[in-house]
Amino acid sequence: LNKNAVEDMWGFYVNGLRFMGQMNPYLDFELRKYYPESHYILERFKTDFVVATTLRNLHKGIESGYYHGDLNPEIVAKIYASRLFAIFDAEMFPVERFSLSETLLTMLKYHIRGIATVKGINELQRLLTISVESGISTQA
Repeated sequence: LNKNAVEDMWGFYVNGLRFMGQMNPYLDFELRKYYPESHYILERFKTDFVVATTLRNLHKGIESGYYHGDLNPEIVAKIYASRLFAIFDAEMFPVERFSLSETLLTMLKYHIRGIATVKGINELQRLLTISVESGISTQA
């Protein structure tokens, strides 16, 4: 499938929700406490993966006119990664108050709307509309 950059980011959101729903919520705590070296290696991998994936998405979006061309992709990718990981800070986003799906979607909208051209924003709106019709959570 030849998806555009906004569709790719949307796919990360949908697949991320599926993955997170299957993840043991205590895994991070236990790794950090009992296996700090393994935790560090996993955190580096996650950060490197998110930055590299976001960087590819930004280049694709800029080249295809979905994202503004005057962005510094490396800086934007690192900002995105740091915000993504901040969502999992239980003090900042307590699960009793903020659902993971709502928080992730809000961040995705914030990110896309901040970097997208009119073409990209229209594509985001199209995906949100389709998702409402198909029952994917878009309540953010």
